Amino acid sequence: MNSATAAAGQRADLDDLMLAMDVVDTLRHQQSLVDHALSSDERDAALTERIRDIYRGQGIEVTDAAIAEGVKALREERFAYREPPGGFKTWLAKCYVRRAKAYKSLVALFAALGVWWGANFVFSTLPEQRELATAMEAHNGKLAALQGEEVSLKNRLQRVEKSAAREPQNVREFSELIPAIQRETSLAIDTASDIRANLKAHDLSSYQEVDDFSEEQATARIGIQAYEESLNKLNGEIATAEHNVRLLQAFEKMPIELQEMTSAAKNIGAEPAVTALANATFENAYAALKARDIEGAEREKTRLFDLVAEISASYKILIVSEPGEKTGVWRYPENNRQARNYYLVVEAVTDDGKRLERAIVSEEDGKTYRVKRWAMRVNEQTYNAVGEDKRDDGIVQNKMFGEKPRGYINPNYQMQTTGASIVSW
Repeated sequence: MNSATAAAGQRADLDDLMLAMDVVDTLRHQQSLVDHALSSDERDAALTERIRDIYRGQGIEVTDAAIAEGVKALREERFAYREPPGGFKTWLAKCYVRRAKAYKSLVALFAALGVWWGANFVFSTLPEQRELATAMEAHNGKLAALQGEEVSLKNRLQRVEKSAAREPQNVREFSELIPAIQRETSLAIDTASDIRANLKAHDLSSYQEVDDFSEEQATARIGIQAYEESLNKLNGEIATAEHNVRLLQAFEKMPIELQEMTSAAKNIGAEPAVTALANATFENAYAALKARDIEGAEREKTRLFDLVAEISASYKILIVSEPGEKTGVWRYPENNRQARNYYLVVEAVTDDGKRLERAIVSEEDGKTYRVKRWAMRVNEQTYNAVGEDKRDDGIVQNKMFGEKPRGYINPNYQMQTTGASIVSW
């Protein structure tokens, strides 16, 4: 037999095998049509006839032998799938066969893990890192500020120690107060020195890495708090010592200053009210010193100084009338939109043309302002008369509102006024 004949025989055998397999597959699908209604012989005959009709409908002639071979193969389960035996090799084979699905699952898993990690980083880790970084910067800034405050307190302590070592002079009027004040001052300085010696700033440190600060954050917070509390106590003791030293120095200098200014006020004053006000201010200052109220004594001293400056000055109070400048303004009274308060804008001018700054109490808020121009309340008739004066030629001819001569506290007003003033409009 030549090679061509052999090849033809192999193709025929393969065709028969493929046909038998196709018949088996067809039988599997058609078997259910008669599976429960016929006996075994009848089922085989029915299936054979059914298969012949199917193939004939497709234009394929199948021999009875091929159909019978297919039925036999079906009964013998020759082409049926059988689960391979278990074992490691079988498992590896299955994994290999299903590798495409495994790759997709792994990719999906890793993608899900990546999304989770990214979301966790963006919404959890990153904000935590930023919060830690902010807290670390705040800690470092706080520590630097407190260390600077410690240096300042150290310098203040040295200055007050030096000042407290000096004995006050010429304090006969306050001699009974001196020993107690000195004892309090020494105690405050000693306590401050002890606090200064026990400060723990050297145990605290700045942080440069967030991870390091994260581990030590609680300890750092406690250390900063303790350090700050110690500095606050130190500041309190130094402040007490400084107050007492100022008081002792005031015992030396202030009585003489008060006496000099009171005498000056009496000499310059041209009316009894000046003398009465100077004496009252002097007595208030002395009473504050005896009560160890250095701030109160300083305020009375300032009032006495202002009194001397005020009675020493002489000036005219003139209505402002320059082009482009307001001469008068009006306001609604509080809670009354049916009425108006009228004001004329004025300034204090000396004989040589110098404009003075005055301490004016505003009736709108009760505060005192130092200004060169203010507005004084007048009645509507006076307000309108000045307005008519200015409308003639743009200049107020009768500018004299009042005059304050030397030696007097209050001005003499030539226009009707309540004396109330405002400082802004």
